Amino acid sequence: MNGFGFVQLRKLLYNSPVRIIGSHLDITHDKYNEQQLELSALEAKKANKAKSEFLSSMSHELRTPLNAILGFSQLLENDRKSPLTHVQKEKIGYINSSGNHLLSLINEVLELSAIEAGKMSLSIEAINLKEAIDESILLVQGLAEQNQITINRLETELSVLVVADYIRLKQVLLNLLSNAIKYNRQGGSVTVEWEISRDNIIKIKVIDTGIGISLKKQDKVFDSFNRLGQENSAIEGTGIGLMVTKNLVELMKGRIGFESIENVGSTFWVELALSEQVNTEKVLLTTNQKISGDIDKIESEPSVKKRVLYVEDNSVNQKLMSFFFEAFEPLELSIADSAEKGWEMLSKQMYDIILMDIHLPKMNGIEFTHHLKSLSAFEHIPIIAVTAAAMKQEIDETNDIFDYYLTKPINISELTTALKNYQ
Repeated sequence: MNGFGFVQLRKLLYNSPVRIIGSHLDITHDKYNEQQLELSALEAKKANKAKSEFLSSMSHELRTPLNAILGFSQLLENDRKSPLTHVQKEKIGYINSSGNHLLSLINEVLELSAIEAGKMSLSIEAINLKEAIDESILLVQGLAEQNQITINRLETELSVLVVADYIRLKQVLLNLLSNAIKYNRQGGSVTVEWEISRDNIIKIKVIDTGIGISLKKQDKVFDSFNRLGQENSAIEGTGIGLMVTKNLVELMKGRIGFESIENVGSTFWVELALSEQVNTEKVLLTTNQKISGDIDKIESEPSVKKRVLYVEDNSVNQKLMSFFFEAFEPLELSIADSAEKGWEMLSKQMYDIILMDIHLPKMNGIEFTHHLKSLSAFEHIPIIAVTAAAMKQEIDETNDIFDYYLTKPINISELTTALKNYQ
């Protein structure tokens, strides 16, 4: 091969073709990366869906037996016809406490999962801070009395409005207050105060006189499933609450932190933005909604029997509701173990209220409620969901279907209030 031919061949092999092949490889590589990213995103989406479905299923399976445990214990506690002895009440108290602890664990795991999956929806508005704190303190007052803890709150008539989601703000306050009480010393105190600091920011502090946190453990305070050496103590806890609290605060565009001295106490603080809104009417209406009612104080015309139909396939839940309604002479309960049976009963007799489970065999409770609401003969009858479908997405999907939504385990006072509202 002469010199000219070799040079031309070298140019042919090392210049043009390589550029073409190299370019082709680059394009192919880019396409491969895009396909891999799409595939990874699809797999992540499938994994999140599978995780949500698993958690929803586990939540339902755990809430069903808890409904019997907490439901029957509440009935025994409130039985006026056959009141319990002091010792029996103490034993029932342990059942209630353990059942509610398990329920809080279920709720916190679901909450954490929703946050991690990015499915946590918030309603951000101007919240009356004093009202939110007062209501949160009221809810932990019983726990404080059990532990001989005094709760102090900053006394002020100043109406402070913070930018937050009301339910999530109260959850944050409840978590911090509960921890301050549980990890306190006997006869100790918890103080809630706040101060307006930089850039229109308010700093809310929950101060306790408790056991404190050692320096070597402080960097793990917001880790999940870490109880900082209290795993074997008599103090109930899951190790999830503070991580959930931190995530909720950050979702509300706030900050959370703490200072702690071992054997002296801890101060947990939350910073949130102040609102410029001055009209607190909506806030006050929101924070004044409280669940109340005793199980033997449903009022009705003595001469008029109110008929209630309960559509539920679980025999234990049927028995629980039967015992519950025995306390109400003005209310007469009938039970259907399926939507089909419920339809048969409704075709023969009219009912004043319908209690509806969602997870029913064959036609489910949502489909049955849709069917009833589409018929003029039944559209005026209030239908109350009584269900173990307690994930936020499940509740949101039924906003326009049910008149009221009760999740299992049933809170007797809330059920009583719902029935009173629709008499």
